[in-house]
Amino acid sequence: MFSKYLKDCREFVAGDDSILRELLHPEKTGLQIRYSLAHAEVRVGQMTKPHKLQAAEVYYIIAGQGLMHIDEESLEVGPKCAVYIPPQARRQTWLRPCAQMNRWAESSPAPVYERVKK
Repeated sequence: MFSKYLKDCREFVAGDDSILRELLHPEKTGLQIRYSLAHAEVRVGQMTKPHKLQAAEVYYIIAGQGLMHIDEESLEVGPKCAVYIPPQARRQTWLRPCAQMNRWAESSPAPVYERVKK
């Protein structure tokens, strides 16, 4: 069995400017998994930088509301919404100025996140 609390995960600014904490990653935990599970935070009134990953991702929005852009499509997202993002799709999140957005991001295969600063 393996468990990890979010509060015990090191926070870093990812390449898209979200605040990221990885809970599960095969290269960092030694678990026999092919995906990663991370908690991402976008601060009030902020947006992520447009970016692409080799991996498919699933975002599950916990809190906050915003506009998610995936390639040429846009979608209003909020709590209890899951979004599938295909591999190589250009993605960006614009947050509404009411509350920060918290989301879970599951990626398969597990990506190597670009760390901007610690």
